[in-house]
Order: sequence, then structure tokens, then C-alpha cells
Amino acid sequence: MSAPTPLSWPALIHHLGDAELEYIADDSAWQTWGASPGAARLIDSHGIAYAITPDRRLNLLNHMTLEEILILIRAHAAQEGICCTSKIGAISIPAAINLLSSLSVEPGCNQAI
Repeated sequence: MSAPTPLSWPALIHHLGDAELEYIADDSAWQTWGASPGAARLIDSHGIAYAITPDRRLNLLNHMTLEEILILIRAHAAQEGICCTSKIGAISIPAAINLLSSLSVEPGCNQAI
């Protein structure tokens, strides 16, 4: 993996063209992450987005705002069947990414726990 700047963990993987997101806790999780069959980008805790190449290199794309990242997380939550996604918020990018790791749906319920 090469990246123009050091990555800040945790991070998320966004599968382009899809609402699916994956939480990546640290460098170890990144090293074991299975490559995406399609285009994907990694967004770190500073909001820096990188395109992931087929050989798992990272190419700097841009800097994302907290609101842009929350939009991705809300779309992911809606895809997972979590209701009231417009109420999902965070005070920082690291907090938003950590929120992703805690999103789950209780069986038989349509709300996040």
C-alpha cells in the first residue's frame, strides 16, 4: 500500500455506486481487507479520500467534510433497514466513522441498537 500521507484510523471503505460501507479499525484490518470487486475508496479519520487501485495502492482523491461522510453513513444505514437515518449525526469525522462500526439491526426490529 502506498499513500501520499499517513492514514488516520479508523477509516471506512465506500463501494462506489453502492451505499455499502465497510469499517476498517486499523492498519491490521486494512491489511486483511479483501479487495473490492468494483471501484472503491478509503476515507480516513481526517476525511481524506483515496481511490483504491486493483493492486491495493491508494491514490489521493480529495478531502471530504463531516457532512459528506454523514450522508454516506445515512445511506448505508437506510440500506441496512435502520429507520430515522436523518437523525444520524456526529461531532467529528472520527466519531462518524466509529458510529459506522456500531450500526446494527436487532432481529425483528427496524431500529439501530
